[in-house]
Amino acid sequence: MSFINFVKSEVEFKIVYYGCALGGKTSSIGYVHERVDAQDRGNLVLLPTQNDRTLFFDFLPITGGKVKGFNVRFKLWTVPGQVMYNATRQLVLRGVDGLIFVVDSQWDRMEANLESLRNLEENLTGMDLNLDRLAWAFFYNKRDLSEEQIAPVDAIDLLLKAPVRRVPRLAGDCVTGRNVFGALNFVTQKVLRDFMLKDDLENYEAYR
Repeated sequence: MSFINFVKSEVEFKIVYYGCALGGKTSSIGYVHERVDAQDRGNLVLLPTQNDRTLFFDFLPITGGKVKGFNVRFKLWTVPGQVMYNATRQLVLRGVDGLIFVVDSQWDRMEANLESLRNLEENLTGMDLNLDRLAWAFFYNKRDLSEEQIAPVDAIDLLLKAPVRRVPRLAGDCVTGRNVFGALNFVTQKVLRDFMLKDDLENYEAYR
C-alpha cells in the first residue's frame, strides 16, 4: 500500500521486481538507475551473496512528478531469487503497489520461472492479496540471446498462461535496455491511475 507523508506532501509507492535467480531483476534496476537523472533518484543499494546476486533486496528510490498535489516517489525493490530466502521475499512484498515479474527466457530456466510464479502467488495469498488486485506486468528478459538459447514468446506465454491473465508481456533485455522502461512505465502508470481513483486518502498509511 502506498505511504503518504502529509508533512512533506509526498506519496510513496512500492514496486517489486520478482522472478527466479539470475533472471534479470537486479540488472533491470541497474539499468534504470544508470539512466534516470541523478537529481531524480537516490542511491542503489545492493546486497549480493556468493550464490545469488541479491540476498535481501536491491532498493532504488526515484521521483515521478505530482499527483493529487503530492510529490511522487517510487521505491523499486527486488527479491532474492533463491527459494531458501522466501521469508525475505515475503518481507519485501509487504505493502507492494506494483510488480514486474522478470522471466528468464532461456530454455533451461522455464521450470524455474514457473516455480517462481507459483511462489509469488502463494506468498500473495498468505497476505490476502492476489495478482488481480495489483498493477503488474511480465518482462520477458534475455531476448538478446541466440534463438537456440531462448524459448519463443508464444511458448513462454503458454507456460505461464500469460494471455489468460490479461496482463502486458513485454519482451526485451537488460543489455540494450529494450522494454526495461516499458515494463516499469506500464506498472507505475497503472499504480498512479489506481491512486487517482481513490477517495479515502485518510485510510492510507501516513505520516502527519
